Amino acid sequence: MSTTNRPANPTLTQDQISRAQVKFAPVAFERLSKDHMLLAQKALIAPIFENSDCDAQVTGFHDQAFAHMQSGSVKDYFSEIERADQDRSEIDDGTPVARLLCEGAIQNMSANAANGDIQAAEEMVRDFSIGLEPLVANPYVRIVLSICHRLLGSFHRGAGYFQELSDAQLQPFLSHFAKARELLDGLDPVALNSPLAAQARFALLDAQDDAADVMMNWYHDWVDLAPSDRESHRKLALYNTPVWFGSDFTRFEGSAKTASRRHIDTTGFVPYFDMMNFPSNCYPDWMIDMDLACYLAGAQDLVRMRPNQSMANEAANSLAVLAFGARQSGGPINQRSAVAAAALDDMFRNHVQEIQLSKWNNRSILLASIALCFEEELSRGQSIGVGPHGLTARVN
Repeated sequence: MSTTNRPANPTLTQDQISRAQVKFAPVAFERLSKDHMLLAQKALIAPIFENSDCDAQVTGFHDQAFAHMQSGSVKDYFSEIERADQDRSEIDDGTPVARLLCEGAIQNMSANAANGDIQAAEEMVRDFSIGLEPLVANPYVRIVLSICHRLLGSFHRGAGYFQELSDAQLQPFLSHFAKARELLDGLDPVALNSPLAAQARFALLDAQDDAADVMMNWYHDWVDLAPSDRESHRKLALYNTPVWFGSDFTRFEGSAKTASRRHIDTTGFVPYFDMMNFPSNCYPDWMIDMDLACYLAGAQDLVRMRPNQSMANEAANSLAVLAFGARQSGGPINQRSAVAAAALDDMFRNHVQEIQLSKWNNRSILLASIALCFEEELSRGQSIGVGPHGLTARVN
């Protein structure tokens, strides 16, 4: 997965901007109506699936891990985690198989805690820990137990942030995070060659006194060990928001650019793309202020490095959110909206060969995107099917 020769400072040419504005002038957005979306729905004859390929892969590995634990083959289970971690096994979107195997084994505990039965979850982790005592020298046993305690601490914390916790939340939160940290003591992710250990360590920043000082070094370790794992970028985005260890957009975007340039040969601008997608709901103005060229480069890097339909649909959805979101602010943002729409159009015509609905925010934005990008074809009564590279118009 190399992006060698990727420029460190991508730019939009005036030609790109001009062509985008010609095809996707702001009035094109205003012409979209429910009638256009209904027309798009009727005309869309490309394959449509409720779930993505990744969804099925996640379920498969969760079930595999759960079956191992139910059958009592604990040693085999931890051997599988170690093998998957060391081999960098992953599913189509880059999610590590080792993480999925961890999640599958403790899904009952997670479900109990998520449903509010923290006591049942606590008892399950206590029994789990007792059963694993003979194997606690195994670093992967310690990593999984650490993840259990970190999750329990997070469930005690709830939706609040550290500075908002009551004493009733704070004490069990800190206690479980202390136990999680203790279990990882002496386990150097780099020395172990373990992305799973790097992820487990990074997740402890929630309760780390020197989090702001170690965050970037721990992030770089994680990405160096597992360039494909996009969760590292999303977690870095979370911690760089003002409610955690960040301060403002300038610092947030600076971290996103630093992340991309530091790992340019292995991740391209995917870190920038993933990080800037994170604040789209909480800090919508940040999407307006971001470097559009870097963002579009990240979308292209994503589908180039992972040429599958799950990623093509995810990238298309993100570009659609940007295109439709930017035009709501009016004024000069219309240029950004047109350029984003042009990138969306390219994604449809050169990458998307089936629709995976679970990768889209909702059906409305999908249909609005089809109506926007294929407006001329739909007005001529053509259907939208699949060509050699992506979606294409067909004469009925």
